[in-house]
Amino acid sequence: MKIKVKAFSVFYLAKVQNKMKLTKEARKKMLNKTIARALEDKLNVSYWTLVKWRSMDETPLYHRSEAIRDKVIEVLEMTEEEAFTKNEE
Repeated sequence: MKIKVKAFSVFYLAKVQNKMKLTKEARKKMLNKTIARALEDKLNVSYWTLVKWRSMDETPLYHRSEAIRDKVIEVLEMTEEEAFTKNEE
């Protein structure tokens, strides 16, 4: 009899503990077509995916991976603290 064991990574635990969302300033910057197109190219996602992710409370722009988070910060020209805030629910 085989028993499956799920191992939780440190990243997963951090993701569950810190529910992050975009700040109002970051959302406003993402409305700019030039920035939106740069994010499309960097992240290789469609514009409508970005629209969906921008409005989510637990945004994949922060939680999907550290590489995506770094690219978003680079394109928005903001620090992590300026771009993301804790979701207080």
